[in-house]
Amino acid sequence: MAASPDTPHSHMNPPVLLAKQPNPLTSAQLRAQMMLRRLCPGGFQEATILSFTGVGGRDVYNATAPFLVDGRMTIAARVEPRDSNIADIQFFQEQIDEHGAGEWHPVADAPVFRQTQDPCVTTIGGELIVGGVRYPLDEIREGGGFQMIFYRGKGLGDLQPFLDGPPNMKDIRLVELQNGRVGVLTRPHFGIGSDGQPIRKGTIGFTIADCLEDITPEMILNAPLLRDQVVPGAEKCGGNEAHLLADGRLGVLAHTAYDAADGQHYFATAFVLNPVTLEFTPMQMVASREVFDAGPAKHSSLSDVVFSGGLVRHGGGRATLYCGLSDCQFGRIGIEDPFERHIS
Repeated sequence: MAASPDTPHSHMNPPVLLAKQPNPLTSAQLRAQMMLRRLCPGGFQEATILSFTGVGGRDVYNATAPFLVDGRMTIAARVEPRDSNIADIQFFQEQIDEHGAGEWHPVADAPVFRQTQDPCVTTIGGELIVGGVRYPLDEIREGGGFQMIFYRGKGLGDLQPFLDGPPNMKDIRLVELQNGRVGVLTRPHFGIGSDGQPIRKGTIGFTIADCLEDITPEMILNAPLLRDQVVPGAEKCGGNEAHLLADGRLGVLAHTAYDAADGQHYFATAFVLNPVTLEFTPMQMVASREVFDAGPAKHSSLSDVVFSGGLVRHGGGRATLYCGLSDCQFGRIGIEDPFERHIS
């Protein structure tokens, strides 16, 4: 039976949840915890860099996890030249050669979303939902603003735009809740939050809509914020993908990041969110750049970047993480399911 949208989930297990985390760990501390887990049997499995073809020598990265559409497992990915940030979103399917090696090819007749970055996918009400960051909004100069746009349809061939996010907000994610309503993850950059406090850049918000048609830019802007998930003022975070868990809570694949003199540092992280009370578990790091083989970077300042793309949960405590690497490659790695330990 679906839980009431207006009362806490009475059947939920009572995990340690915090509406506001008073002393969040730094990325260095989270990384140290992750590396200790890596030493445990089965902590990490082999990491792989995915191979793409048919893109004219451009880089493919910041893709989604594979999803089933039109009867085939497919990914959506960001495709762009190494020396530019003007990207397209394209769809790919894997072909296996006679030696068992896989290579991802563009899907024939699938739409290509021009000047759009960093795709995300989900399914709501039986419809495929695809989102991306339209950039630049000002076509005259590359430094123009950005805005998320969302498409919906039964398959790739009939995707139609239905929602524009607020200008200059990335990391908006949608998820179907246990009661059929729609959860919305947000990440505002400035202004005053619904709690009357200034918004720190890189803070995740969350709100609930009755249906896709009810989601508006104003609703997204006014979403309550999850305060102090990372060290305030020093680090930032954003949501990348939400999974509905068996008890009605959400497992959120995220990223945390900080800027330093040597460049940007991004990590794949995860937490569990109660969509009614907005209580959340502490951040857990699930991957950093060094768990993958060394490789190129779009720029030297991006060499320590992992950008969460998606998570495939296999059961039995295992999952496969898909993520962008250094803004020019895309990889996957077997990890412990970061959400399963929160559910008994």
